[in-house]
Amino acid sequence: SLEKDVRLKPGDSVKLANYVLTFMQETALDGPNYKGTRAQFRVKSSHRQKNIYPEKRIYTVGQAVMTDSAIDVGIFRDIYVALGEPLDDESWSVRVYYKPFIRWIWAGGFLILLGGISALGDKWYKQCMKRLARL
Repeated sequence: SLEKDVRLKPGDSVKLANYVLTFMQETALDGPNYKGTRAQFRVKSSHRQKNIYPEKRIYTVGQAVMTDSAIDVGIFRDIYVALGEPLDDESWSVRVYYKPFIRWIWAGGFLILLGGISALGDKWYKQCMKRLARL
């Protein structure tokens, strides 16, 4: 797992593993019960590019601050981008993560579940065969 805390403003880029993340723009949000900022990041590798959109919201009731991370999901890795705080020169503190094989953790749990079902099914099958043999 790789992690970087960087200071970025629109147009700036950061390299993480074999990916370049570019802060494209920021947009003001005005929701029904919050105000906030949505950032656009372009995640670019040698063979593809994708836009992801992390958000920072301030809810009007209680002035609660919420960070909504953006995730670029892949079979072999996930890339997370989270907005930190706005800084004085129109830049933001940004945290980016590269997490390899996250999906494989879930796949491993699924395989364990299948193994458990298979073991129960085998026991049930043997018991049924014994009952049929007695008849």
